[in-house]
This record gives sequence, C-alpha cells and structure tokens, in this order.
Amino acid sequence: LLSDFKDTPIQLMELGIASGASVLMWAQYFTKGKITGFDIVEPVRKDYLETIPNLGLIFGDAYSLDNSNYLLQNLDKQDVFIEDGAHDIENQIKALLQYHKIVKPGGYYICEDMYIGNLGRYLTEGVYQINDRNFATTILDQHRRPNGLADDVMVVLQFFN
Repeated sequence: LLSDFKDTPIQLMELGIASGASVLMWAQYFTKGKITGFDIVEPVRKDYLETIPNLGLIFGDAYSLDNSNYLLQNLDKQDVFIEDGAHDIENQIKALLQYHKIVKPGGYYICEDMYIGNLGRYLTEGVYQINDRNFATTILDQHRRPNGLADDVMVVLQFFN
C-alpha cells in the first residue's frame, strides 16, 4: 500500500505510538520522509527516538479539539495519517472527523485496531464524503483470533480531494 512512497519525502503522522516501535520502523523505512508521532504518554525510549533525524514527537491529548486545531494549523499536510490511539470507536470517529483535513488529496488515512462488531454500523467498503472531501474505503481483516472472530481490523481511507 505505501511502497510507492519509499524513496520520496513522505509526510507521515501516527497518532498513538505507545513504545515508539512503529514510528521508528516508519522512520527507518521512509528515510527521505518526515515522520511525526503523537501520543498522550511519553514512551520509555523517548531519548533514543529523539535522536532519529527524520522523526519528530508530539505529546498531548490527540482527541482534544484544541490540540487537533493546533496541529491542523501548524503541521504540513500529510501523505499518510495513521490513527492507532485509543482503540475505541467513539475516539476513532472523533479522530477521523478532526484529522481528515490534514491528509493531502490522494493521501491515506489509516485506522488500526477497529473492533469488527462496531464497524458495520459506521462504515463499509465504498465511496463516502466528509464535509466536502470524497474518499474510498478498504477494510483489511487480517487479524483473526483463534476462535475465528475478527476484532482487530484496519480501515484504509484514500482521499480524492
């Protein structure tokens, strides 16, 4: 999905970085890109992560309207925005409504760890609109528990405008 960005100056932001392993992976894979991690809690490896030249860290409540407005006004538009924060449907919807504006036309908004039981009530594969922005969705169901239930799916939204 993102391999076309490999050797480009991609702008990628991940909301919810936990230990920082995923933003470190993105920074190592997209060496010409600018990677930004955002979390409410500083990771244990913060000192090490701050030495990575193409990685920036921001700390605060990502679901706060004040913080999201600040980021929308002060950060560059992103090629990829990954929502991997609170893992509950209410905050995932709130983040989408707040942060879709930061995604460039043609860019991707990826929401990880959605609970499949809630998904069908809100979103299926297809073409949608938020305000004046059109996007298509793809639902990736790669994570099934041993009992066969899927509770950890990824939704990819690609914005057309």
